[in-house]
Amino acid sequence: MMGYHIRIINTSKKISDENKILKNKENLSIFLREKFNYHEGCNEMGEVYFYDPNDEESILFYDGEELLAITTSNDLLSSMIKIARSFKDGSRVVGDENETYKDINNAYLHEDDYEQTQQKEDNYIKKIKDAIIPIIVPILLGIIALILKILKIN
Repeated sequence: MMGYHIRIINTSKKISDENKILKNKENLSIFLREKFNYHEGCNEMGEVYFYDPNDEESILFYDGEELLAITTSNDLLSSMIKIARSFKDGSRVVGDENETYKDINNAYLHEDDYEQTQQKEDNYIKKIKDAIIPIIVPILLGIIALILKILKIN
């Protein structure tokens, strides 16, 4: 799926998993319907999602632990922030780059995401090294061989 991935997650350690709304589909479904008019649906592959019948672009996919939207809509992002806050259990909205949204214009790196962000950066550096070293080493060996050849001639 292409697009910007926005998720409502809950990594809070202050509340047990069984008390997190995102971990209980039945409670989540009732809450989203009563407070935000999001209805539950299920596609032919068995994937659960919640949608706003008045806005066909407002679809939140559910995997048992988080709600996911693939969108660039500020309206949906704003709705997701309102939904996460209304849970009142530490849920938050996170974007593709692990940024946690305070509102549609302000984001920050949440302390629970430092490690994941660092791993992403480390993987990026490793990929660069893996791409550059096989190129640089033969070039350097070639230059050294050329220098030695020139020195031998003189």
